[in-house]
Amino acid sequence: MRKATLIVFVVGSCLLAMGILPALAAGWGASYQEPGPAKAAMAQQQRMFPRVDGQVIAIDRTASPMLLTVQVMQGTKEQTLQLELTGNTTVRQGLFTRSLDALQVGDHIWLDYGQVNKTLIADEIGILNPPVAVLGTEGPDVRTS
Repeated sequence: MRKATLIVFVVGSCLLAMGILPALAAGWGASYQEPGPAKAAMAQQQRMFPRVDGQVIAIDRTASPMLLTVQVMQGTKEQTLQLELTGNTTVRQGLFTRSLDALQVGDHIWLDYGQVNKTLIADEIGILNPPVAVLGTEGPDVRTS
């Protein structure tokens, strides 16, 4: 008798769950909105052009718009990217926003970029702080005793 009660309970619970879950899913599905074309395009762009890390090897401040050349590693391959810096490009260093003039050759940076036609345009650039010297490698000890 107990086994029969248990079986009826389990079957009843499953039927109840099967009846309720589709109704819940329909309710949840009704509130879901398909992303708009701009959001879908941005997601596609982020998959195509991820954030990259690299080193600034050249800046052409005389060009209009300014051109930034960065050497990046993608996997095991070194690649050089040339990007345009526009008025919409933001430069950050830590928590602070900097001007485009803060970029210097040799800076280690990360950047997010997009592509318009065949031109790469930098959206956001982060200047990474220089690495801290390892204790004992900063040079000779010049203290006097």
